[in-house]
Amino acid sequence: SAHAEADPAAAKRPATQGPPRERTSQLPIEDRYYGGLTGKQVEVELGRLSVGLESLARELKVTKESIGSLFEERGHLHGWLQRLEAVDVAELRQSMANADKDLHRISSQVEAIDWQNSISSDWRSQAAHLAYRMELLDA
Repeated sequence: SAHAEADPAAAKRPATQGPPRERTSQLPIEDRYYGGLTGKQVEVELGRLSVGLESLARELKVTKESIGSLFEERGHLHGWLQRLEAVDVAELRQSMANADKDLHRISSQVEAIDWQNSISSDWRSQAAHLAYRMELLDA
């Protein structure tokens, strides 16, 4: 028949059978085909993927909470560091002011000692001169 030559599958079918029928979804899920898989295999794969997706969702939630905790801790550390720097800078300024006062006090003391030494040196010089003159007068 001319129709059998156009459709090679039709040549192999008995003449009483009509054209191939489309598969209907009236079969139970276990017997349906999805690509190369049966309905049951698809169901098992979907279950496996669902468990994997739920695990990923839990991990994402834990990661999100961890990131939130890290940002919160970072904020606390940043505040602590600012307070520490402020305290350290204030203490450093106070220490520098105290050191400056001590330096001025020591400088004044050194000047006073220098003045006393110069006076003492003058007195010694005058005393030596007077002693020399007295020796001359005694001679």
